[in-house]
Amino acid sequence: MANLEHLSILRQGVETWNQWRDINPHLIPDLYDADLRNYPLQGANLRRVVLGKTSLSLAHLQGADLSQADLYEADLFRTNLQQANLQQAYLCRANLYRADLRDTQLQQACLSRSDLTKANLQRANLSHTSFTEANLSQANCQDSDFSYAFLKSVRVYGTNFDNANLSGTCLQDWHIDSLTQLETAICKYFYRDYDTWKNCFLHRYPASDKDFLNPGELALILHPLEKTLDFTFKEPICFPSLVKSLEHLTNKLPKSTILALEQADDGSFILRMSVSESAEIEDIKQEFWTDYNRLRQSPGRRSQPHPTSLFSLLKTLANR
Repeated sequence: MANLEHLSILRQGVETWNQWRDINPHLIPDLYDADLRNYPLQGANLRRVVLGKTSLSLAHLQGADLSQADLYEADLFRTNLQQANLQQAYLCRANLYRADLRDTQLQQACLSRSDLTKANLQRANLSHTSFTEANLSQANCQDSDFSYAFLKSVRVYGTNFDNANLSGTCLQDWHIDSLTQLETAICKYFYRDYDTWKNCFLHRYPASDKDFLNPGELALILHPLEKTLDFTFKEPICFPSLVKSLEHLTNKLPKSTILALEQADDGSFILRMSVSESAEIEDIKQEFWTDYNRLRQSPGRRSQPHPTSLFSLLKTLANR
């Protein structure tokens, strides 16, 4: 619970609060789990303040000083943090959904496992910041500075990195899709791994300190390139064997996706799936058919009458 005395002073207004902070520079205010929703805190001195689990949704924190503040699991849903100072702030597991972080200072902050979905990070300084397992999906990161940030296991589905600086970042195990905008991102080099014991980034790309990426090259390296392969069934399908074979295949190819089941003009069925660009199509097909035929010919297995249409196929599968 928040310290009631500290909370009472804050509720007297930002001017009174800041004067009290100036008189007590060594005191660390405790506002843990306080309800400050939609509260006017523009320009407030919240440096080093304990704000863990505090509700600050829709609060007005433009230009506030939150450096070194403890915001663990704080609710900052749609909070206005424009031009705020969050340097070295602890925002682990914080809810920053749709938060306005334009022109915010976030150097060396910890945003691990935080939710920044649809947040506005335009021109934010995020240098040396940790985003381990954070969600940055559909965030606006235009012109922001991510230099030397730790972006391990970060979700960036549909994120806009136009003109963002990603030089020197660690991009280990990124979760990315075709809507992630990286074409104009600025990145001279990046790292693929992190050494926990030595606390340093590893495996620079390009490997040589004398080599650098060309403009637009990062997008070509990181974007998931896919190719499609088809499995055509001209004979009656053994559905249990098909399901088992697909399970085996997708376990070996975690980045594969079943795209469609189509019926050709001659009545045969085509199962279409996507795999990574590096996958060997012919090897995959051979392995699938070998596995499928082995399972189909095993004792107790038999092919079933071939449905005449996709509709009848769905009925057959539904009745299994």
